[in-house]
Order: sequence, then C-alpha cells, then structure tokens
Amino acid sequence: MGKPGPCRECIDEQFRRVGVRPCEPHQSPTALREYRCLACGRTGSVAYNQIRNQSYSACEPCSLREVYEAGLQHDPERWVTTTQDAVAVLREAGYTMMGTAGETVGGEAAAAMLTDVWDMVDVRCATCGEQFRRSVVHVLASSWRGGDHCPHLDWAGLVRQHTEYFAAHGLARNFDGYAKLTQPVPAVCLGCGTERKVSLSALAQNASPCPRCAEAVDPDLPHLVYLIHFAELELTKVGITNTEGRRHDRIKAHLARGGSLIETVIVPNREAALTVERHVLDQMSGYRQGATARHLPQGGWTETWHDSAPGVALSEVVQSLSQSNAPGFDRLERLESFFAHEPITVEEAAGFVTIEEVAVDDDVVHVIGLSAPREEVLREVRRRRMHHQTSDRKPSQG
Repeated sequence: MGKPGPCRECIDEQFRRVGVRPCEPHQSPTALREYRCLACGRTGSVAYNQIRNQSYSACEPCSLREVYEAGLQHDPERWVTTTQDAVAVLREAGYTMMGTAGETVGGEAAAAMLTDVWDMVDVRCATCGEQFRRSVVHVLASSWRGGDHCPHLDWAGLVRQHTEYFAAHGLARNFDGYAKLTQPVPAVCLGCGTERKVSLSALAQNASPCPRCAEAVDPDLPHLVYLIHFAELELTKVGITNTEGRRHDRIKAHLARGGSLIETVIVPNREAALTVERHVLDQMSGYRQGATARHLPQGGWTETWHDSAPGVALSEVVQSLSQSNAPGFDRLERLESFFAHEPITVEEAAGFVTIEEVAVDDDVVHVIGLSAPREEVLREVRRRRMHHQTSDRKPSQG
C-alpha cells in the first residue's frame, strides 16, 4: 500500500491558503479544479499538485494586476492606463485579438473585451501563427527584459536556460524542446553516467541530481556548513555540502549567481551539519520572508533570511553545539558508551595501529598510534561486531 495522502479538507485548506476557494470536489492531484478567487471573485482552474509543488502562487488576474500596478508606479509613461491603449500595445507587439468564435476582433470591439487593462485575452501571433491567451502585462514586462513577447518564439531561449541549469547541477539534459518546470525529463549524470528523470523544480528544491552519487557520499564523513550573502537580493543563506571535492559543488553554483562566501566550518558528519543548519534557521525565523525559486533558481531559497537580521557566526554556533553534545556532535560519546561494558580487544585494535620511529637524541623511540581518528576506529569496530552478530544469527544452510 502507498503512503496515505492528505484528507480532502486539508487539500481544500491549501487552496484557501493561496487565496482561492475550490468550486468543485477534489478528484486527483493532477485534475484541474475550478476555483473562485477570494480577492477578486474571478474564476479559474488549478490542480492540487501545482499548489503542493509551489508552481502556483496566486489567482492569475490578481498576479497580473499586481505586476501592472507595480509597473505603472515604476514607469507611468510606459505602462498604459486605458483598454484602448492596451489593444494598441498588443497589436504593435504582433498580436491579433480573437473573439469567442475564433474571429479577428479590433478597434472598439477589442477594447470592450477587456474589463481591466491587465485582462487575459485570446490572441494570435502574427509571426508564428500560434493562438494562445496573453495580457498586455506580458508584453510590457518582457520589454524590460528585452526578450521576445511570444512565448513560442522564446522557447529556444528557455530550453537553453534549462539545459544550463541542469549542467550546473552535474546533469546533461537529454530532452529536445521545452518542458514545464514541474515535468520530469530524461537526464544523464555527468559524473557516473547514471540515467534518470528529474524536473527543474525538483532540482530547485534541492533534490539530489544523481541518487547513485548521493548514496556514495558517506554521511559519517566530515561535512561543510557555509554562509553565503547575496547583496543584490539582500539575502543570506546557510547550506551544507560534503567535503569530497565532488563535481557537484553547491557553493560554486551560488557564487556563479552573485553570492559572496562569508564563512565555512567543517563538522564531523552530515547529522552535525544538519543540526547547525537547523539551529541557524531557527535563530533567523523572524527574518525568513520573501525568497522564492525566482530569486535563487539554483536552489536553496528555503534556507535564506533578510539582511535586516542580526549577524551569525558559524564557528560560535559549532562551538556551542559541540559543547552541548547536540545531535551529530555526540557521536563519539555514543560510540564510547557502546564499548563501556565490552572494550575493544587487542585483536580488534590491531588493524588500526601504526608504529612510527622517532629519533630522540641518539635513541630511536617507537611511537604507537592509530591510523584513523578515534571516532572512525570505534565506528568501524562496532560495525564489524554487529556484522558478526548478524551472521551468527542466520540459520545454517543444508
């Protein structure tokens, strides 16, 4: 049996949290449900998995209105104020407005189709011939970016961006054409050659680029915790990564997006790294607002906070957590308690003993030590003991 999902009341509550009230019963995570916006009263449709995956944030008319109002305040000379002006801008951008029966509509009739300047309307692109829904907001906003207005004409640029994003995560995107952010597409790991399917949104939410390589990272090895500042976004991020110098370097991905490395600390294992990260985020809980995948397309926006927060020193956090034997920092204590009643034998320790000759005046002194850190030795001996105990319990064959 699969893992049970949320109840229908919980699903409806998630709809209401993004400002819409469902008008029909829930059928499945991928089924579109008609809704009515709690702010503007207009209807639309959205699937539950779009809300769950955070690929839907607000009613489309409301989103367009917010962008329009911001643009009008920022540059009132560029942003139009009448429906007649909106029709003219769409026409100049290469769009022909279409009626409900697919007929071409212009002039006063076209303006009458717009209740508000920012409304979505059916248009046909004069260049590619494709018919779709468009708002004058899309045209005016894209003119700031200097890109093509028609989404069909701009697919090549989006495909290129997606391919570069996959490459930054150590993957070769093996898919021709454009795919939605939430659509898993074939990809190949550039490190080990493993094939898999993964979506861009999953990578942005810190999904492992390659499960095989992720499994190869020993969680008991030292891990690195880092702080990175994004001056343009006025955000600071905390994150963790392994210390094996692997091809997929999270820090490099953030630096390539304008981040500046503030501080790094090395902790004994992944559990300790996660403990430090959670501790820092708890300290910054009152300042963690605003960041989305749009701000950090390389992923990790959920571990950020605003610059108005007080400063944090990772070294001090690690020292405090280490002194309090917080999870991950208490490994050695837990290991030693395992051997409290049955200490390591000479035979068990023999494989980890090193003998080094050191000259002291005219004499040679033999210094006996361990070939690995004490925690690593204890962990390996415990593993061998437990393996032997498991083998002894297995029934004999024959």
